Amino acid sequence: MAKSQSKEKITIEELVESYSKNITRTAKKFINSRMKYDKWLLEDLVQQGYVGLIEAHRRYDFNTGNNFFWSYARKFVRGRMIDFIVQHFNFIRPSKKINSVMLRIKRLDLINQSPQYISYILGCTSNMATEAMYFLNMRYMVYLYEPASTTPKNHQSKLLIDVVTAEESSDDLFQIEVFNGFSIIEKKIAQMLIGGYSRENIIEHCGIPASQLIEIIDEILAKCGVDNQKIKTRSEELLMQISNLEGIRQTAQTDEKKNFEWVEIELIWANPKNPRKDLSVNIEQLQEVLTSKSWEEPVTCYQKGQYYILLAGHRRWNAAKALGHKKIPVFIVEPPSSPAEEKDRLGSLQSVQVDWTPYEIAKNIYDRWVYAGGISYNQLANKLGISKKNVETKIRVYKYYPRAEIEDKLSNGMYSITMLDYILTWIRRLDQYQPQFVESIGEDFIRQMMLTKYENKCFNSRITNDRCFVTNATSDEILSFLSNPTKTLAQSEIEMTMNRSKENQATYKEVYELLDKSIESLGNLEWKDQKEAQQLITELDKLIENIAVKRQELTGEGLA
Repeated sequence: MAKSQSKEKITIEELVESYSKNITRTAKKFINSRMKYDKWLLEDLVQQGYVGLIEAHRRYDFNTGNNFFWSYARKFVRGRMIDFIVQHFNFIRPSKKINSVMLRIKRLDLINQSPQYISYILGCTSNMATEAMYFLNMRYMVYLYEPASTTPKNHQSKLLIDVVTAEESSDDLFQIEVFNGFSIIEKKIAQMLIGGYSRENIIEHCGIPASQLIEIIDEILAKCGVDNQKIKTRSEELLMQISNLEGIRQTAQTDEKKNFEWVEIELIWANPKNPRKDLSVNIEQLQEVLTSKSWEEPVTCYQKGQYYILLAGHRRWNAAKALGHKKIPVFIVEPPSSPAEEKDRLGSLQSVQVDWTPYEIAKNIYDRWVYAGGISYNQLANKLGISKKNVETKIRVYKYYPRAEIEDKLSNGMYSITMLDYILTWIRRLDQYQPQFVESIGEDFIRQMMLTKYENKCFNSRITNDRCFVTNATSDEILSFLSNPTKTLAQSEIEMTMNRSKENQATYKEVYELLDKSIESLGNLEWKDQKEAQQLITELDKLIENIAVKRQELTGEGLA
């Protein structure tokens, strides 16, 4: 790429022309490394990259030559991209407790202290102090890549609007008297800025042109005591410059791209492809938030005719319906180009909003595999940023088990996806070596009994390696194992081994009688509580290991 060798300051137009490919390449690399199924955000990230480029243009010392400009500008470009994700998708947001610690750190000028010292002074845990310091440093550096500093000169030059978070007490970051001199519109916009609303949200909601919003924010910042010189370097002005370079004049509301509306709730539909079917999870908490704070962020929809199909915000939409809301705020985005893209966007947008149940995660991965045309597990794993084994396991479990049998117990922790996959492997192996038995008794019965035995701790993860019992046991021995809900796999293996020994040898009668009594005693074991049961399992595991050693000695397997 040809770049000017002179020490003259190049113009913004020349910058855009010279470094447009660099910015696009950076945005693509950012998406491929962090947001593999959010490629539809590329255009937004490129625009943010131009913001960072122009910001770097103002700060770079061109007396040092132009050859090193991109090395300097790259951190501003990436910083703006990261900030866009933080602001619009809320990947990173401190909790109320951490936010409270952050405020106290700032007030007491503790930023340069160690987390241990801060925890001692504030009476919080060391982990809370560490997390609060991380957010304080990250928030400044995401914006301008400047080190956190509490010197009076630097502290006053910070953009207070830019560092606040969307929490209950975040308005404390403003000076105490700040709202006293505000007009109604200034107060409204200040509160929306604190709440994390984007510039486009505010323009649409308040019904004002972009140029007027810039003037109002100038007034807000001035009343917050921000230096006039700093006001001139705000991102809103930079965004206006980008628009001018593209030939778009954002001086009136009609020229703005309308992607935010207050929509009648009856026109909004739940997405039929949404993996989450129970929209009532934590509905009381969501209703309380909507009642006390109103809407902290809109739901996300695409338009289909006169209706709006949800991509994110199903639970908030459901909570608002239950409260009787007539209209709710909606981000309107481009419709998905295919069912596969729709599934990807549902997964990427909603996974950052609320934790899914293990079953919903498995269903989401399965659905995305289906809508992607049954691509290889490797391809899907790369797309989702998880391991191939993780993809395989979840798809197998989702396809095999009926939802009613596993969903609730996966949610409460009684079942795990991994153990369900181990059980499936065992059943498949049984079908391979004992097909007549499986056909006669029915695979449904085997599956249900194995789930019951799983709940009763009758086997552990070693079941996935079991080839001895499924290959050598008779139909009666397998049925004895399956039909007794508390009989362990280890017990059944011992019984099988003893039965074979009795068939092959008529001696050692006393030994066999002793072993028979031991097996009977094991079957009669009782326990009072879960703790005692776990102790018995530990002892039984030791016994099994000893039996395995003795078995090797008897068969000669342990001899060199």
